[in-house]
Amino acid sequence: MIKRSFSGFIILIVLALFLLPGCATHEYVKKQIQPLQDRMSKLETRMDALEAKVADIDARLGKDEAATDELKKDVADAKKLAEDAKAEADSASVKADAAAAKAEDAAKRAEEAAKKAEEAARKSEKAFKLKQMK
Repeated sequence: MIKRSFSGFIILIVLALFLLPGCATHEYVKKQIQPLQDRMSKLETRMDALEAKVADIDARLGKDEAATDELKKDVADAKKLAEDAKAEADSASVKADAAAAKAEDAAKRAEEAAKKAEEAARKSEKAFKLKQMK
């Protein structure tokens, strides 16, 4: 009988060893997981903030790229206008030089004509005086 009760006692101890330490209470698990949950919440908050910043930077970068493209277009337009203005100025300069040359030529001809007129006037005056004397 002792043998039977001793083996029953051993079985009872073995069962107790397997069953009792394996039980964890809900409060114990909650207490152990709480610091990890807090850290994960903080990390999620930081990650959300970083994602918002990245989205803001992407949006600003898109605007900056569009503004840069627009500025490049404006610069190209201004360069084209400057080139056109230079071409017109060069053309006007050539025309002005030609007009100045024509004006100088006309002035020379006018001076020559004035000299010829003065000479003709002197000759006419001499001829008139000679006729008067006769």
